[in-house]
Amino acid sequence: MARTYDTNLLKKDRVYSVADLQALLGVTANTISNWVKFGLRPIDGQRPRLYRGDVVKAFLIDRKARVKSKLLVGEFRCFACKTAVAPEPRALDFAPQKNGAFFATSKCTECDAMIHKLVSKDEKVVLEARANPNTTWDQQHEETPVVPVGIWICPFETGSANDRIIYDWQVYAGKFSDKTVTRHLAAIRCAFRRIRPPIPITSGHLFRSIRPPVTRCREAVYFGYQV
Repeated sequence: MARTYDTNLLKKDRVYSVADLQALLGVTANTISNWVKFGLRPIDGQRPRLYRGDVVKAFLIDRKARVKSKLLVGEFRCFACKTAVAPEPRALDFAPQKNGAFFATSKCTECDAMIHKLVSKDEKVVLEARANPNTTWDQQHEETPVVPVGIWICPFETGSANDRIIYDWQVYAGKFSDKTVTRHLAAIRCAFRRIRPPIPITSGHLFRSIRPPVTRCREAVYFGYQV
């Protein structure tokens, strides 16, 4: 069955856990792991893994656009999903061609449709290296300081220390309507963009110097700050 994702469901100011994305987009944890291998970045290296809504949305939109243009290294074009996808590692098969290339076949990790692609010897090595589903690209290339080819690069900030505070507030704000939460998050993001450094949770002294923007953001009271 072909898979398409309604990116309009993703709110740019929200922070999502893996479970949130699974429920919202109807995907598995393995699918999200594949997205991470192709460049989707969490807000930080801590657990549980959290993702900004605007980053996930940009990743999925760019991923769908690439099906009409050049694919990243290790990506296949799934004609059922109509998007760029990761191949199922256990189903990968390589048939050598006369020109030194390989005809790679596998299954789409999202809809199980058969996918195929003509790959070079170097890309064959990349695909074989990714065959371990528990090993991310970063772990395979820890000694390489530069960003490897074939990885989507987000054009803006993928996360900050404040995003975990926002996620905790979202959990608290679950009793409010979706529209109310969205409005509050937009105001909180506005205040955080003015503040920039991570906000201390245990002290309100910082707000004495930034009182004007914070008092305009009434949602700061939900964090227990003295404004």
